[in-house]
Amino acid sequence: MNALANVRRKPSAAVGPVVQLGFDEVANTSSLFMSGDPLRPAPRVELVKLCFREMVRKRAAAPTVVFTNDVAKERRSAADELADRQAEEAKKRTAAQAAAEKRLQELKEVAAEEGHVVSLASEKGLKAFLAAIPFTKRPYITLLDNGNVRAFWEDKAAGEQVGLQFLGGDQVQYVIFARRAGQGYIARNAGRDLVTNMESQIETNGLRRLMA
Repeated sequence: MNALANVRRKPSAAVGPVVQLGFDEVANTSSLFMSGDPLRPAPRVELVKLCFREMVRKRAAAPTVVFTNDVAKERRSAADELADRQAEEAKKRTAAQAAAEKRLQELKEVAAEEGHVVSLASEKGLKAFLAAIPFTKRPYITLLDNGNVRAFWEDKAAGEQVGLQFLGGDQVQYVIFARRAGQGYIARNAGRDLVTNMESQIETNGLRRLMA
């Protein structure tokens, strides 16, 4: 250890600042400064070689550590962003579902005041559809003269829409307007189908985005 103390306190003028920097970087590694005989200090030339080797090793390893830390941070950041997007999506869906239920309740109250009857079978079909299909945009909901409820999503600017009248049970009457990509016309489809088939119809016509 005396050799280590001498090196740190009295570097040779011939050694120079770079070598001294190597001494400082490995000053806490006393085993490098010992010869085969623990009672005899290692020669100065051997100390210089060992210092340079340790300095190069440490400096070569440093960029790898920084790179690894950066990758870990990027992965954590990507995971956090994904979690945030999923949480925001869930929040929007919950809000849209609550808004649809509120609108339906308002329709029922107005219908009761005006002496109209809301079909319970139609209402049940609408609720089942909204519970099964994820959406973040609340549909427009209206009450028809026959007591059935109708829900529709639309893009007025594009002239596209999905309109569904719930007939009770698993029956639905639909109207779909979809603009065909690269074409100058809007395809119009209407008919009856099962409520459980409507999601695939909407997807096939590329109108899932109206519901988001």
